[in-house]
Amino acid sequence: METVRREYAAFAARDWEALAELCHPQVEYQTLRTAPGVGGSLHGLDEITEFFDSWADPYAEFRVEAAEIIEVGDKVVTVERHAARGLRGSDAESWIHDSFACLITFEDGKIRRMEEFPTREAALDAAGS
Repeated sequence: METVRREYAAFAARDWEALAELCHPQVEYQTLRTAPGVGGSLHGLDEITEFFDSWADPYAEFRVEAAEIIEVGDKVVTVERHAARGLRGSDAESWIHDSFACLITFEDGKIRRMEEFPTREAALDAAGS
């Protein structure tokens, strides 16, 4: 659970060095099938951080947090919230919000795979809960 808390802190700060310390060298990230531009698997930290930056960079402010962290045996399910405000170059002040669940698995004490699900229940089912 502590590793997952540190992972979300690293994502929130866009501290890719801290994230690298937490992730297995062959880390994988499976996005929601409906994710624009990818909708599939990302392999390695470079692809993952590039994808995350592509979501965050267009906004004046971008936030990510784990609203809920659930331990399921040797796996963790999170309910993840994203919020973004103000497209760069505009004076827009409204926020947009998104939420989904993520199933996190580990290997050798490091994050090996993160898989997005549309709902908390779907992630818990995939975790075998």
